[in-house]
Amino acid sequence: MRAYFQISCLLFLTGSAMISCQSKYSKETNTTANQLKMKDQFPNHKTAFEKINDQVIIYNPLGEKLLYIDLKRSMYTVYKPDLNYVNSLLKVNEFLYFLPKKVQQNYKFSTGDSETSSGIFSTENTVNELGLIGTSKMNIPDQSGELKMSNVVYHYNRFAELLKVDDGGKIIAEYKYDEGANLLESETAEKSIKYFYNKDNQVIKEEGNKKDKKYILNYTYNSESNLDKKFSDDQNLITEYKYDSSGRLIETIEYTGMLDKNDSQKIINHFIKKNYIYNNDKIIEEMQFEYDIVNPSVLIDKKWKPITIEEQKKLSWQQFRSKSEIPFSVIEKKYTYQSDQIEVTINKFSFSNKMNNGKIEGNKELLDSEIIKYKLDNIGRIIQKEIYNKNKKPVEIVNYFY
Repeated sequence: MRAYFQISCLLFLTGSAMISCQSKYSKETNTTANQLKMKDQFPNHKTAFEKINDQVIIYNPLGEKLLYIDLKRSMYTVYKPDLNYVNSLLKVNEFLYFLPKKVQQNYKFSTGDSETSSGIFSTENTVNELGLIGTSKMNIPDQSGELKMSNVVYHYNRFAELLKVDDGGKIIAEYKYDEGANLLESETAEKSIKYFYNKDNQVIKEEGNKKDKKYILNYTYNSESNLDKKFSDDQNLITEYKYDSSGRLIETIEYTGMLDKNDSQKIINHFIKKNYIYNNDKIIEEMQFEYDIVNPSVLIDKKWKPITIEEQKKLSWQQFRSKSEIPFSVIEKKYTYQSDQIEVTINKFSFSNKMNNGKIEGNKELLDSEIIKYKLDNIGRIIQKEIYNKNKKPVEIVNYFY
């Protein structure tokens, strides 16, 4: 329900212009637009968005492309996949989404210790002239089968940036911008964030409060001005980004260091690595590797000796980068594109060590697999989603209408 606010969040991730810590809020950028034009410009004269026939391109204040919308097919190409503004869109992968006018799904739910019932989950969406969601009306059956209704409305400024989201008149998300149309604050039920910038108008710090826990993240950039790294002062939260020569994201590494609840001298070093492979600007393969590395002591002179928390973190990064460390889980996704179908094959593996003739070997086990088939109509719109389990039996069918 909070999807499009992250269009604004893209602004700070890509080094938005005309921002400083002292920037003031502007009435122009924080006022709802009743109707959007075919094209508009930011105060710095960079294009904010443009609509040409059935195509819409949305930019940030530096002129960098954020989102391409194919209105005819109701398909959305996203250029910064680690952002959250796509929450109200339906996801094919982290780079491709779609938005039908109506979604309808039959499903079963429990009504007691042994009884089950069925209901219909339905969503009706409206979109504005740029293809951005305007309203979302949802009918969701509760455990008794009674329909619970929700009516969400999205409000934008003249630059197609989300200002607020309300559900039945209750504000559930709100965003504030400076005079250059750059995001300064975001506020949702789950999280509030403020952004700070350097003299080159790049975000250098993010201060947030999530579930009553405060955090601070610092930002660094590569020579191409792409976001290179986000990290906390204590280095317990780190995200690294890697790009190809075309500026496409090909790898992310997310690190979280958590003290063991039972031993304050031990830290659990958790890594998630994602890799992306493209073909003609379409993602064809996505791999996710997950690791837990724990080393509270090291072997010295045939004796195990404890090491500090900082030494444990440093050692975990060395092991992770050596590529010899075995992940405890891997998720493999492969995408194929045809004129009448998009197919996604998903395999989930676990890894463990086993002894073989006195030697430790890695054991790879397939835990689960599924196939998702998106059926397309004759103009390329997704009209049905079918999910098949590892036995190739359909377990879920969702229909989409335009």
